[in-house]
Amino acid sequence: DVHLKSNKSKGGLKPLLKSKRGKYGGTYAHEQIALEYAQYLDPALAVYVNNLFLNPDAAVNHHVNFWKSKGKSDTWIDERLLGISQRKQFTGVLKTHGVVGDGYRDCTNSIYKSLWGGGADVVRLKKQLPNTSNTREHMSAVELSAVRFAETIAQDTIEKQNANGNVECAKICEKASYVVARSIREMKD
Repeated sequence: DVHLKSNKSKGGLKPLLKSKRGKYGGTYAHEQIALEYAQYLDPALAVYVNNLFLNPDAAVNHHVNFWKSKGKSDTWIDERLLGISQRKQFTGVLKTHGVVGDGYRDCTNSIYKSLWGGGADVVRLKKQLPNTSNTREHMSAVELSAVRFAETIAQDTIEKQNANGNVECAKICEKASYVVARSIREMKD
């Protein structure tokens, strides 16, 4: 990791660059480095990236316009935006309760398990999507709502039970998903 002495956080020095190897790896940079790199690549890109950092609503508008161009309904768009907000809260709770590394993936797959019979790989298979696809971009409004509700139940339960760690939180996620999936099945009968 690259550190600057003047860039202190509560835990000490905050990394400016971080790399992670493996399937879900990548290189991550501090936002100021991203802005500088965008300027280096293309002035138009720099203006776009700068606008996103300075005006978060621009990012939302960009996504809304993109989804509308793909024929998504206002209901779907509203549900997707609510799901993004819930996901941030959910992953924040997971972090607070000791989930690390692949634990985030495991909790998500536990949410998907009762709803689709398996993790994101099963969702992609059932929806005939490429392995790199964002599954939520291809869910219906009802499916997005089900995932959001399961994450909300799991988040609440994790906090109330003060669960900690990857395994405990994934078990709670699976139970929350089961409750939502059972309700959906009952409505179909």
